[in-house]
Amino acid sequence: MATPIPPTFLPSPTPEPPPPTITAEPPPVVVAPAPVSQPPPAPGPAVQPTPAPPAPPVARGPVTINLVGKNLVYTQTSFSVASGARVTVTLDNQDLAVAHDVGVNLAGVPHSETCPGPCKGSITFTAPSPGRYEFFCSLHADMKGTFTVTP
Repeated sequence: MATPIPPTFLPSPTPEPPPPTITAEPPPVVVAPAPVSQPPPAPGPAVQPTPAPPAPPVARGPVTINLVGKNLVYTQTSFSVASGARVTVTLDNQDLAVAHDVGVNLAGVPHSETCPGPCKGSITFTAPSPGRYEFFCSLHADMKGTFTVTP
């Protein structure tokens, strides 16, 4: 007769491992680097503002402005005069067989005679109160400029 094996020596069945548990990993932690402290700047010369460019010269007495009309433009597109100055604007039309004139946007001041180039014409007026005004060719909208009247 066989001797019974005590139950403590019997192999026990191997339990099945539990199914794996899926856990979400926590998001990575991003740590910003600590700011590097800078020493305060050394005292130095104060920064000076850049000065404004000088204003164009302003004519104070009787003034003659010589405009040239060439290739459908005025060669000068701005000038300055003092309020009350007697101003003569002379146009030298150098566009061969192309008519030009010159006028200003002031009430009562007619434009110069229209003439096909080469030719010359002019207008004379008293500079009005300070401000910006326009001069122009009445035949060509792109031929224009500004004149500034100063106190």
